[in-house]
Amino acid sequence: MVDLPVGLAGPVDFELAQAVEALPGEKVLPGGSRYEPKWDGFLH
Repeated sequence: MVDLPVGLAGPVDFELAQAVEALPGEKVLPGGSRYEPKWDGFLH
């Protein structure tokens, strides 16, 4: 295990993907929404 610098130490929340039938509309979320397919499995 690698020690993180103090500024990057947790708590760190996981970002788990969920399958959904439809995406929310552009104006549903505050500030709008934007989607990008993640083909590599990494969060950018």
